Amino acid sequence: MGRRVWAKIDLNALKQNYRVAKVAASGAQIMIMLKSNAYGHGTVVVASALKDADAFGIHCIHEAIKLRRIMPEKRIVLLSGVLDATELALAVKYHLELVVHRQGQLDLLKRLSKASPLRLWIKINTGMNRLGFPYGDAESLYQQVATLPCCHGPIHWMTHFAWASNVASTETSRQIHRFHEALIGLPGERSLANSAGILAWPKSHGDWVRPGLMVYGASPLDHRCAKECGLRPVMSLYSRIVTIISVKKGQRIGYSLSWQCYRDAIIGIASIGYGDGYPRHAVSGTPVMVNGKRCPLVGRVSMDLIHIDLTDCKGAKVGDSVLLWGANLPIEEIARSASTVAYELMCQVSERVPRQMVYNESEEVIYDTAT
Repeated sequence: MGRRVWAKIDLNALKQNYRVAKVAASGAQIMIMLKSNAYGHGTVVVASALKDADAFGIHCIHEAIKLRRIMPEKRIVLLSGVLDATELALAVKYHLELVVHRQGQLDLLKRLSKASPLRLWIKINTGMNRLGFPYGDAESLYQQVATLPCCHGPIHWMTHFAWASNVASTETSRQIHRFHEALIGLPGERSLANSAGILAWPKSHGDWVRPGLMVYGASPLDHRCAKECGLRPVMSLYSRIVTIISVKKGQRIGYSLSWQCYRDAIIGIASIGYGDGYPRHAVSGTPVMVNGKRCPLVGRVSMDLIHIDLTDCKGAKVGDSVLLWGANLPIEEIARSASTVAYELMCQVSERVPRQMVYNESEEVIYDTAT
């Protein structure tokens, strides 16, 4: 029968999506977002496949160090900056670039000498109200950072969009205006655009863009699917049917007996659940694919198992593969059924799910995390 749950990572799709970002933001440098284990796809594998990118963005310092050990020359930006002097020492040791978003980080940097050179990115809060200095403080921040002995090379400036996915909102335009107005007359490279900014807000492209979700093949825009954006899904999540049962009309199934059969039904039990990262809150009716046919999820998602109504899927049998999301079954659709977003589904696929890295044309496995 083979594995009961696995994820295929299509490296051709990954590279195509990267090219879409490059074309859309022609002229800008590319910083690939590798946060949260490359959105669940595998930091090292994704970075190796996209090694031509100009830089990589990492949230946690331990992830950055892991990547540095296999990519000694690549620019790696620590997006959250450092928490304390211990992390700062590690950033210096591993030649990481730092995002600076609060005064305490500046105070730590003032203790460093020219012997500890660092490239610095100043984060400006233009409306997200999460990380970053007030945009009105940009000039005074420049004076502080420019005089730091450890500041190596030109200063970089960045901000983060709060709602770029909504092309009808005026807030992104306001954030772009605040950012550029705050930096009038100040030198340094600019970075504003996330995936949604790249595709929908060309005035945000600046010197650097920071694609994340789009590289992994999901749409970053409300009401536009990945295919409409020219993107291909990179991750396809699979399970297998482990048993098939007959349930009579009127009987209930699953925890809390939440779903009642409205007809005599054939129910397949597939070996995947929230323990693997499949969303617990996926509702009855959420589609899966068995033998190329859409079939509805029924009942509640368990830790390791789900119920699938196979009544209309003639010929389904134990051992058949089940596609949970991926090619021909958009992850955005599954996210809506679970009242969440594609980001969360990708990131929460657990480590116990092996990843197979493939080139999709041949389905040849070139790397398998379980081997």
